Amino acid sequence: LVANGADVNWKNEKNSIGFMCACYNNHIETVKYLMTIDRINVNLVNDYGGSGFYYACLNGKNETVQILLDDARVDLMLSDKNYNWSPLMNAAFNGRTEIVKRILCASAWRRIDVMQKSTNGKTAIDIAIKNNNIEIVVMFQEYCTNQKETAKKYC
Repeated sequence: LVANGADVNWKNEKNSIGFMCACYNNHIETVKYLMTIDRINVNLVNDYGGSGFYYACLNGKNETVQILLDDARVDLMLSDKNYNWSPLMNAAFNGRTEIVKRILCASAWRRIDVMQKSTNGKTAIDIAIKNNNIEIVVMFQEYCTNQKETAKKYC
């Protein structure tokens, strides 16, 4: 279908595209393939503001997250429309320690605002504290103390 010109950015009734679904469901080979197509928009969001990266982080899809972190086209700061939660906030909320590590590592070469605030003024650190995700809280504290060294530590 793609070879015959199918619209890889076609949206369904909720404005989701196949790429988002592949990220959401950890279909790694599909994610890799779709990312080779020049016309794919890896930053399209659905009605809720979720992108492929957002859903990979939300659902704890470590390998998909890494593939997306390694691609400079992927906007790591796209946030949902309801609460302005970033992918990092979702990872912190859900106790996705490995994903938080990977995002902090990527901050060495990618623009990531770990202090981004949600609509109610909370950061990813606040969210991790509220949910008692201690290991993630410690990672954030280390990162805020020495960003470069902590980023290297998690790479």
